[in-house]
Amino acid sequence: MEQIDVDPHQIGVWNGHIKVHEEPLVEIIEREGWINIPRVPIFELPKGMHHRFVLIDGHARHDAAIKKISLLPCNLYLHDERIDVVRDKLAPFSYQDKVSFEKILHLYLLYEQSSALPTTF
Repeated sequence: MEQIDVDPHQIGVWNGHIKVHEEPLVEIIEREGWINIPRVPIFELPKGMHHRFVLIDGHARHDAAIKKISLLPCNLYLHDERIDVVRDKLAPFSYQDKVSFEKILHLYLLYEQSSALPTTF
């Protein structure tokens, strides 16, 4: 695992759901910076994809970084590397014991494909 700060526009997401926090993350970041906010876990995507990285968890933090025009503190994992929430000081997430690069890549590709479809009203 490597700790890096990434332009959030280089990170693809795989769902549109953003957890609502009691206090908006943007306000916390404005007041305290990123110091007390856990890093976001990411994988690097294969070349030729629309993004360079894909989010494993942390959609609200990703959204806050975009709104703040800020780099996003991340933990970059190798595709076969085990993610340990406690060891790596990550925010717990529901599927943390079932993460695999293949599953996240599949979700990313499905979301990218559905986001590119035209909307009819």
